[in-house]
Formats: sequence, C-alpha cells, structure tokens
Amino acid sequence: MKKISDIISLIKNIEYPRQKSKIKYPINEVVGMVLFASLENANEWTGIEIFCNYHEEFFNKYFKLENGIPSHDTFQRVMGIIDPKVIQQLQLDVGFE
Repeated sequence: MKKISDIISLIKNIEYPRQKSKIKYPINEVVGMVLFASLENANEWTGIEIFCNYHEEFFNKYFKLENGIPSHDTFQRVMGIIDPKVIQQLQLDVGFE
C-alpha cells in the first residue's frame, strides 16, 4: 500500500478538460476524496459524499477544500469527465487490485 503522500502526488498529475474559470472543486481534490472513500468501500456517490463529510478534518490536512466537500452529484459529474483509462491506471498505481 502506498503512503498518503504518494497518492496525493499521483493525483496532482491528472488533467482536467474544463475551463479553469468554471472549476469550483479542483480535480485532485475530487479524485483524491473518491479514492480514499473507495478504499473504505464507499462505492456509490452518496456514500462517497457521506464518507468525505465525516472525514472532512482528515481531508483538510491534504487539500485546500476552499468550497468544502462536493455533493454526490459533483463527484459523479467530475469523475464522469475523466478518461476511464486514467482512473484505471491511477488505481493500479495506488495498489487497487
């Protein structure tokens, strides 16, 4: 299993195909929260939102969270924009089997 700092470094390299002026939640924050929630078996968007709200203090150590925790709709929308191959590779790099 990778260290948290290793995972944070991996997600900083993800490109986000949106206009910067329209981004309320940085891609690395959304992907990071989804990955950590997935490690704890949160596998639905509402479950991911609940997990992240419960662990907001933990996430504040690693992310700015200028706009707080995204809604489940935002998690779904952002993750749906990212190329699935990028997420699959990230999961392999992190150590998901």
